[in-house]
Amino acid sequence: MKLHNVVVLGCGRWGKNIIRTISDLSSRLPIALHCVVHCGNEGNRDRTENELGIRCTTDVDVALGEADIALIATPDETHFSLARRALAAGIPTFVEKPVASSLSETNELVNLAVSNDTLLSVGHILAFHPCVEAIRTHIRDKQETIQSIYSSRMDAFRREAGKTVI
Repeated sequence: MKLHNVVVLGCGRWGKNIIRTISDLSSRLPIALHCVVHCGNEGNRDRTENELGIRCTTDVDVALGEADIALIATPDETHFSLARRALAAGIPTFVEKPVASSLSETNELVNLAVSNDTLLSVGHILAFHPCVEAIRTHIRDKQETIQSIYSSRMDAFRREAGKTVI
């Protein structure tokens, strides 16, 4: 079975989670974390290179040229341009939310994925949200079972608009 080279663009707050997840999954799936593109946090870059042994680069074009799969976790305003570059190269692409800044940009990415017969996926889960992490810690420490969790976004007409309630 072919080993797929995964390139992660971004090693900041969300990028670290994606890097950790891909590293964990690589023992069970035919994927290898090939390299990480970074343009900011030097501490995260050093940890990625030195502790995890993963090559880092600032050259997006070189990284995408070696990628079978691209995962984008960079500042929101860069999502569209990076996803467009990956999809134009025919690379299946995951983008953390938001996928783009407008509906027209989003439509462009969807159309690009379709025309290049590749995949576009957008992050939409709260797996690494601080509330979820706190719940995991509580369950582990207290060895308790949680029956259910309800998550909802408050609507735009309420004072709490935009807050996540768990």
